[in-house]
Amino acid sequence: MQKDIPAVCLRHDGLGLTDPRETAKTEYEHSTQITDKLTAKIYTQKVDLDYNPSDQLYTKHTKNRIRQEKNAKCQNSCDELLEELTPESQQLIKGAVEKWAASWLSTLLIKAIGYALNKQEFMDAICMRYGWKEKAYPPTVLVEGETLWITASCKLGGYTKMRHNSVRDSEAQIMREVCRDVQIELTLLPINENDYERKVNTTDNASLDISVRGL
Repeated sequence: MQKDIPAVCLRHDGLGLTDPRETAKTEYEHSTQITDKLTAKIYTQKVDLDYNPSDQLYTKHTKNRIRQEKNAKCQNSCDELLEELTPESQQLIKGAVEKWAASWLSTLLIKAIGYALNKQEFMDAICMRYGWKEKAYPPTVLVEGETLWITASCKLGGYTKMRHNSVRDSEAQIMREVCRDVQIELTLLPINENDYERKVNTTDNASLDISVRGL
């Protein structure tokens, strides 16, 4: 059933990845209906193909009818899929059809402003959209030689760390407009915990999220 979801259009929770083998016949019929008037003129070898309001109106109404039929068919397909999914998956699908929920799938890719995902990021986003099982990341040695898997819930990497870094970098960028000597992840000098009454971070390589002068 999961393989049927991407074939549904974006506004109905899918990805719009239709199979040409299944849609070719229907698309041909629609194309024939839309170009019906023009085809008739070609068959009759009419030399005069001037603008005809009635023909234009016919084409417009035909396009609207076909569009409505496609939307109705797509909605029916979505309803049938929902009936066969688990309650958790149904809730995710309902969230995916909310207004603007699929805008990231149709946004123009502009890497300079962060509107671009690499292959792994795109697959992870799709898995979260539909509640599919994420593929494990490559193992990474993070703490004292222990091999850990970077997952969406790991605080030492993955999406938790990415969210933290995104907020940190945004605040640093704003501070650079009004302050001086703005640095991120500035390593602190080593200190002795006994020298301070209050609790402080005394671990090696402790660092500040943001350091700024003239605040």
